[in-house]
Amino acid sequence: MTSRSSFTCEKPSECPVCYEVLEDHKPLSCGHWVHKSCIVKSKKDICPMCRAKVKLTRREREEIISLMTQPVLYQEPSHYQEQEELPYTMPNENTIVTLNIRRRFRVEDDAILYDGRVISENGNRVKIAFTNQFEAMNFCSYIESTNKVDRVLIDDLRRNTEHIQTRNYEVIDI
Repeated sequence: MTSRSSFTCEKPSECPVCYEVLEDHKPLSCGHWVHKSCIVKSKKDICPMCRAKVKLTRREREEIISLMTQPVLYQEPSHYQEQEELPYTMPNENTIVTLNIRRRFRVEDDAILYDGRVISENGNRVKIAFTNQFEAMNFCSYIESTNKVDRVLIDDLRRNTEHIQTRNYEVIDI
């Protein structure tokens, strides 16, 4: 006889997608703990850990989208509070995607949709930095489906793993 705890996942301290502190109060239907906003951002209703279908109610989805689209209000610091000035820092670049793009396509706008930032261009080779591997993988899936690339190479810097995924394509002109 197995214990009940073997069928549930314990709550981790951080989201496995964005690596930020988990604040959700309940796990997904599969038992994994992931920010629901990370699920909505991925535009796929699947758990990134086990690929199980995630069931979000319409209300949950609308709440998440409204929170994601609300403008951030700037509040002036109080005269009585001392504010320490912090230097501006770029977000962590945990995953680098190198694309061999076809000359007639530009992928910068596509990368922005997935929180990517072009860090170098050399001929038809473009390197794009992403803050996490999940966004990079979603971008690669999208960019492959648009048939804009001949080759995709992903380097996951967080895990110090080079070339974790390489895909080659034939060049087919339509």
